[in-house]
Amino acid sequence: MKVTTLCLSLLIASTSLPAAAEVSNRDIPPDALWYINIDMESLRTSKPGQVILDWVDDEVVDDMEKEFDFDAGEDLDRLFFHGNAEGSFSARILGTLSDATRAHMLSEMLKNTDATLKNDGWGEYYVIDDAGDEIEFDNGDMSLDTDTIYVSLATGDGLFIASSAERLEAEIRGIRGGNANVLVLDGRRPFLQIGVNADELDESQQFDFDSDLLRQTSQVALMIGSVGDSLDFHTRITATDPEVTDSMANIVRGLISLRMLSNEMPEAVGSIIDKLNVDSDSGGMSIRLQVTPDEVRALSDL
Repeated sequence: MKVTTLCLSLLIASTSLPAAAEVSNRDIPPDALWYINIDMESLRTSKPGQVILDWVDDEVVDDMEKEFDFDAGEDLDRLFFHGNAEGSFSARILGTLSDATRAHMLSEMLKNTDATLKNDGWGEYYVIDDAGDEIEFDNGDMSLDTDTIYVSLATGDGLFIASSAERLEAEIRGIRGGNANVLVLDGRRPFLQIGVNADELDESQQFDFDSDLLRQTSQVALMIGSVGDSLDFHTRITATDPEVTDSMANIVRGLISLRMLSNEMPEAVGSIIDKLNVDSDSGGMSIRLQVTPDEVRALSDL
């Protein structure tokens, strides 16, 4: 189904590249338990961001160009996804899409579907039944219920997709409610922000990790941005038991110590490990890293 293809393609792209706005807890609905925010414009206009764009999966981008007639790297400005434990979700895809491109995207999404055009006073939108299949991830059992999709291109600056008319209206009007119980990391110029409240996801949405440490994780957040000409990575992990994050921090510190004792580790890998900054406290564990574009390219060439 075309809507599911677009959502899945953008989600895959968003996790393989880290568009124009930084997100905060005030931008995320109170019931949201996960979010992905991507500032594509910042990626395009910064030297470190170009390195991230080089990492975009060519197959995903090519498929999107063929299916929907636009270039995600050039035409999109921001992608913002969020959802809750019941499978409800919203997606805001903003960019400099021409009227012809928007019309083509809508035509492709509605092809071979049972769609109804509605207008509730705040704008026209399509209700698409039997929208698609369960979205599966290779490393877990997480799924997204896409039986019915609500789609609008009414605002003129992007595409809005949601699992209900109420969520679609809130997304278009910018109604948030705020103070979501998810961890949000900010930075000087963030390209990518991701957060998951793993503690409140039900069993059907949790990843089936074999590690006891990972199963006890309650909150995970990632931010990738830039500081000068360097990429800035920041990860924060919290757990129900402080000893869990202490154990995770010790594992990372052990990896750093192993680097000092090993002569077989590739220099490109070793130089990255040397720069890892690990800190743990009663609230959780943080890992920070700043690397240059050249160091990232050397790592990708291995």
